[in-house]
Amino acid sequence: MTSGIFCERVLLIEGQSAACRFYQPEVDEEDFGCRFEIDWPAGRSGGKAIGVDPVQALLLAMQKAHLELLTARRDKGLEISWLETPNLGLPLPKPISDWAPHNQY
Repeated sequence: MTSGIFCERVLLIEGQSAACRFYQPEVDEEDFGCRFEIDWPAGRSGGKAIGVDPVQALLLAMQKAHLELLTARRDKGLEISWLETPNLGLPLPKPISDWAPHNQY
């Protein structure tokens, strides 16, 4: 069964509106999976996170999407913003929080 969109955040990537979508977490064997998609100017990409419950799966999907966005900003030099700031308002895993000191990203 494929779940529908649960929530999305609209960002600006290179001056263009781009959605970052999170799908309703669903049972994935013994755990839960949560898919996400990012609309890049060059096309759509996506991924999935697995958690022990729907909340953890959603939070991990948000962290993975955030990491993908920050990596594109750092490695490809893309301008990515939300509400006219570089802070994308998504959670970050603790080990890479130094990528966003003072929550700049």
